[in-house]
Amino acid sequence: MAECCSTAIGLLSLSVFSRFPSRRCGREFLILAVLRMTCLVFPLCNSYAPSSACSMVDWYQNLYNRALDVTAIIHIPLKLFTIGIVFFKTPAEFRHNSYFTLNVLFWNFGANLFFSFVHLYPVYPLACFRLDGPLSCFVENETVGHVVFILIFVCVVNAATALVITFPYRYYMVKNSQSAGQVDQDKLFKICLVLHVLATVFWIAASANWPISYVAYPGGTGLASSAYIFCFNPDGWHKLLPVLGFYAYIVLAISIVIVFAVLLFVKLYVKTDITNEKTLKLQRQLLWKLVIQTAIILILGGIPMIFAVFSVTFPDFPYAKQICLISIVFMCNHGTLYSIAALTMMKSYRAALLQIVCRRSNVVIVKSQATFVTKSVR
Repeated sequence: MAECCSTAIGLLSLSVFSRFPSRRCGREFLILAVLRMTCLVFPLCNSYAPSSACSMVDWYQNLYNRALDVTAIIHIPLKLFTIGIVFFKTPAEFRHNSYFTLNVLFWNFGANLFFSFVHLYPVYPLACFRLDGPLSCFVENETVGHVVFILIFVCVVNAATALVITFPYRYYMVKNSQSAGQVDQDKLFKICLVLHVLATVFWIAASANWPISYVAYPGGTGLASSAYIFCFNPDGWHKLLPVLGFYAYIVLAISIVIVFAVLLFVKLYVKTDITNEKTLKLQRQLLWKLVIQTAIILILGGIPMIFAVFSVTFPDFPYAKQICLISIVFMCNHGTLYSIAALTMMKSYRAALLQIVCRRSNVVIVKSQATFVTKSVR
């Protein structure tokens, strides 16, 4: 796996450097160095099996860990590449739209990054998880597990927030299409910042009393060892508050998306007052792109997350552990498809991607010709 990853990163580095020949140091080298270290850390650290300290070992545990490793090796360079393309290659007229795409990518990347280095493995029917993954080589403190769990959900809630606020923004832009170029960037940033702060405070406050110490678990856990194990209150208001709060937040987010999506369709297809045919066509294209990208997140990210939270809520449910594991794998991969959709659905991004691929092909062709000429001379 390390060799394959190094090859992939090498191809990416050649593409980046052939695109930016005068910038072969600094940020690019730093990013690629981190990616190369990631390729080495995954197989090395995961060869250490923290589950050996526990009596509950499943045959599919290694399969789950390897699936998350492969996902991380794919999504980390792809997500960084997508963020770079969106940031540097967005035309001026779509600059404000790109901020919302970058916002979703940022929070999604944050959640994936946690899952890449710390694999949460459920120890059902107990309301507990075990720390697996690369960082489990270095930590076995249950506080770390609680913090990582809460931070993952902070990223999830904020990713949902980033997606939701895109719809009211699109409706505002359509309704005020005549003054679309006069958006107050500072005001827009402050509104988004306030919403993200409120979402973060909401989840931290709701889940603050949910974690519980391993030794204080009601009735005891019955596990042979507490290494790498962290638990949550299995019942009571400590559990109901974050679980019901999460479901209420998801219902609210989906409701806002549906309401503004309907308003946008009505505004663009039924009662449109946009007289410019080119502007109307552009707004409709942007709407469909947003709907498709939202569907990817909801189907491959939102639904698995609901199943995962359901398994946490009812850990004694039949096949709850398997449901949780499959849901986590789906959640970790939906961002990859979202990145591909973001790159392929915008003409300027496709052009930048094609340019990089063509430059890469030209480099390979030139090197092949040079090798052929050298051998012919000899």
